Amino acid sequence: MLKKIKILIKKNHFTYFILKRFINILKFYIEIISRNRSLFSINNFSNKHKNVFILDTRIHSIIFDSVVLLIRGSNFFYNDKWTLIIYEDDFHRYASKVVNDEVYFNSLINIFLQSLLILPNPPIHIKFINNSYELLEIIKKTKKMFPENYNFLDNKKTYLINNFNEKDFENFKINKPILKATKYYSEIFEKYLNYRNIKEYITITIRTKNWSTSDWNTDVEDIKLYIDFIKKNNLKNHEIIIIPDTQQDVPKEIMEIIKNENLKYHLFHHGSFSIPMRFLAYSNASFNLASTNGPATMLFFIDNNSFFLIKDEKQSKDVQNFVNKFNEKIFLGRKFIFHKKNK
Repeated sequence: MLKKIKILIKKNHFTYFILKRFINILKFYIEIISRNRSLFSINNFSNKHKNVFILDTRIHSIIFDSVVLLIRGSNFFYNDKWTLIIYEDDFHRYASKVVNDEVYFNSLINIFLQSLLILPNPPIHIKFINNSYELLEIIKKTKKMFPENYNFLDNKKTYLINNFNEKDFENFKINKPILKATKYYSEIFEKYLNYRNIKEYITITIRTKNWSTSDWNTDVEDIKLYIDFIKKNNLKNHEIIIIPDTQQDVPKEIMEIIKNENLKYHLFHHGSFSIPMRFLAYSNASFNLASTNGPATMLFFIDNNSFFLIKDEKQSKDVQNFVNKFNEKIFLGRKFIFHKKNK
């Protein structure tokens, strides 16, 4: 019977042409569903979101401040599989007057999402949501959520270092390493050092961002302080890896000072645009020299010596208390030297 129908259809060329296209389309969609059947499973979708980290961009920034929250959240879920939910409200975003769309999306890709690559336990799923109903539905089904006290109607920020509690530090003590680079990036960095025959080195982080508070940018006086520290601490024979900011290259006047001191240096642009490469430069250095906020915040979470210029008096006490707590509980042999510089 089927054979006769097939012969009949083939004899009628018009019917055959229509049905052939229909069958091809049907076959195409069946293949898609077959390859991605997990996406269409209600049970699987529900199970994905049992442990949820919520980054609410209405109340949290997407720049390096949010990375602090990410590290804290990763520590919270250290032995669990978890999903990262990024909630982007259509009408409101934190600091939208300071951070425009271009900076926001570049920071999202080049800072926040890249930082997932240095987490020992990264999320197994990432989901972007701009529908509050969908977010609330996920929250309702969630078994374990971070931030623990997250409330859709609340505007409480949780990314600042003074938001960390005793439970966080206890988890950090147990969950080691706090940050970790993959073998892929570690091999690239090792090849970089070997190619340039770099044995011992220190890093200098340069800030030259062109938005928000420009007072925190690295200036000539900062470099003079760094060089003075290098001389007084027998680090002059170490090579210098200079990590420029992501938006602008190192100012010429800063480079002139370093050149005039006859210091052997390397401009490490890899660390400007790669969070794992920046992390590896920091975590293999004899000393890291940096200043307030931004990418240097990563130094708080690694077991390496640092000389840190505080150029933001408002955060001075909180930063020092936070670092001292790590030194007392986790990084017992670390030297972390603060130098206040108010503007």
